[in-house]
Amino acid sequence: MGSIEAEADQVLELLQSPGNAARSQAEAQLETWCQNPSFLAVLMTRAHRAPSPGSRQLAASVLAWRIPRLWHGLAEGDASGFQSTLLECFCSCQELPVLRSLGESCNALCQAVAARYGAMWEDLLRVLGRLLCGESIVHRRAALELLAALVRSMGGRLHGHYPEIGQTLTACVKDADANVRIAALSVVGVAASSWCNSEQDHKHWHSAADATLEVAAATLSAPATDSSAPNVLAAALRALGHLAPALQSEALGSASVELACRVLGSADSAGLRGHSQEQCHAQALQLLRSLSRRDARLLGGQQAIAVGVAAACRASKDQAPSVDDLDEISASAQSGRDCLRALARASPAQVLPVVLEFVQAASQSADAMDRAAAVHSVAFALSGAREAPPGWAVPLARALADNAVWVRQAACEGTAMLAECLSPSDAVSEGMLLLLRALAELLPREVQPEVLEKAAAAMTAVFKELSTDEAASVLPVAAPALLHSLGATSRAAVATAGSGGDPSDLAAAAAAVASVATALGAAACAAADHFEPMAAEAAAALLIVLQAAMQPSAGKAVLPPAVLAAALDAAGAVVASAWSEAGFFAVRDELANAARVVLLDGRAPSEARASAHNFFAGVALASFEEFAPSLALVVSPAVEALQAADGGEVAKSGGRRRAVRTGTQEERVAATEALGAYAAAVGGARFAPHLSASLPAVCAQARHASAEVRAAAANALGRIGRALGDLAQGLPMGHPDRGAASGLAQAVAQAVCEIIQGKGLDGSAAVRSGLQ
Repeated sequence: MGSIEAEADQVLELLQSPGNAARSQAEAQLETWCQNPSFLAVLMTRAHRAPSPGSRQLAASVLAWRIPRLWHGLAEGDASGFQSTLLECFCSCQELPVLRSLGESCNALCQAVAARYGAMWEDLLRVLGRLLCGESIVHRRAALELLAALVRSMGGRLHGHYPEIGQTLTACVKDADANVRIAALSVVGVAASSWCNSEQDHKHWHSAADATLEVAAATLSAPATDSSAPNVLAAALRALGHLAPALQSEALGSASVELACRVLGSADSAGLRGHSQEQCHAQALQLLRSLSRRDARLLGGQQAIAVGVAAACRASKDQAPSVDDLDEISASAQSGRDCLRALARASPAQVLPVVLEFVQAASQSADAMDRAAAVHSVAFALSGAREAPPGWAVPLARALADNAVWVRQAACEGTAMLAECLSPSDAVSEGMLLLLRALAELLPREVQPEVLEKAAAAMTAVFKELSTDEAASVLPVAAPALLHSLGATSRAAVATAGSGGDPSDLAAAAAAVASVATALGAAACAAADHFEPMAAEAAAALLIVLQAAMQPSAGKAVLPPAVLAAALDAAGAVVASAWSEAGFFAVRDELANAARVVLLDGRAPSEARASAHNFFAGVALASFEEFAPSLALVVSPAVEALQAADGGEVAKSGGRRRAVRTGTQEERVAATEALGAYAAAVGGARFAPHLSASLPAVCAQARHASAEVRAAAANALGRIGRALGDLAQGLPMGHPDRGAASGLAQAVAQAVCEIIQGKGLDGSAAVRSGLQ
């Protein structure tokens, strides 16, 4: 053994050592060697002859990482010799982990060859074909895994090899070894998205599709003692989920639906129990989802769709829910619900009646998880259909009064989802009002903080979708319930914090307080001046929460910053609803003082300061010119927030910049929008003294990497621009300030143009769309 080979073996061993110092020294030595392209040959030799399996695999992995950079540095003859030697090494290796790493090396070199010569590495494909037909199981498996990698990396360059690859895969899918079959099915799945580019190509893959169906059916009928059957079945279902939509064959689609329904109805065949059953059920549901998303005709006729929908409804039941974490859900249950949404979107007229029939039966079950499944089924199906029939909300409203926590949770989550998904209609509005009343009845008696949080979040989502008159009609029921819950939950959270209770209990209680406060703010915002009779009581309740969140205990606030932020946001909406009422002035000023303290406190959490900016923005738009005296207090903190460095971007290749969401981005967005709100509220003449400080800060956000910040800047610039227009109209011709106003207007226009162009920025298309 040469000295370099011996030293390389020693370095490879040190790279696997637990000692940081030795490993760092070995990494430095390896980096030095890798500056020379000739070291590729040493790595390849050690991948074959290093003394330990770990060193051989590591050498092959390092080889794969270094090929793209070093191979191009070899002379023509050396480069060609390296290709041949790597193939020999791959063919002679018998260790699967090392073979996989060598396969990565072959894939990397194939890409390098294509870049250097503009052609495929034909010798590699010939070697793969020989290995796939050979006697070595480990080589057949490794060759298939390499072929899948080549499909992902080379794509259309393999087009000329479609016929022989299709025939080879058909045989490999039926291989006697289960692991080889799984690897072949994986290639079929990858192939579906990369190879089936035209109808002319489809003919090469029908035999592979038929073989996949055959293997899946045979595996499903395999004895329960076959431990490999679940993995083979899952791989076959995954492959069909890609292949059937790509081939667009209704016959294959119908057969796939039948297979998926058989899998979902199987309990003991193919050893489907426990984790393996959940894995196969999830893949079967994803197969149905893929077919429905591609083309509803692939699902077959009405009978096949009904069978598939019924199976998805049954699968939406979580068989073993977590008692400790209500948000934990099994993979098969989540797949079932997603499948229902896709099916309903593809064919709502055929799907919804089947779902409602299932819901009617399941909601009467003594099993709470059946009742929860009924709620999830109707919610996900309606979210896919996006239109709701009359009476759609009745099952959800009944579920909100259920004794089982999982059923109430499902109803809360479904309500929140449907509020955002359903298209506006009279039936939808009627159902939303029914659900709001049911949620209002639930809040005072709900004892689970997690469900209370979700119920309040559902109310927030519903209020955002209602008109002012609709929101006002339910306020007499909703507002008292929210106020009662806000008081009860805040007292419970403070008591938990004061007693040194479990941190998870405090977190749950605080999250409930924040959610209820947010719902109260949403109610005030939706109902506008109709909320005025409840404003004083709501403000007093929020003031208690703010005091608890701002009062330090043992060096920190009693309640977390999220509670403070939510209470400030809600306070802004409440104050805006009754700004001009004389009897409201005292509590209004107390809330404003609390927001002012947060705004001016440099140690306050950024999310709380963001809510303080939102508070004063809302107050400004409610009070208009009356807000002018407060500008001196609120403009400066907003400008400082925009001028602070936030580290919110990273540089990418090609001069592009990518946004990184930091803890201060929310405050930056709020401060930007607040400055625009101030200008719009008080008008150009009153805002003019603050333009010299605020306008450059807002214009600078036009170049921020975050699309959200740039969108906020666009809105603010629009408002400031209109204020400048009003200011200019009030100035007589020849007035010296007209020139200054013109210059400021040009700065606004230039910043807006920068936002529209969005050169080198992610999300620029979304911002341009929003500006149109």
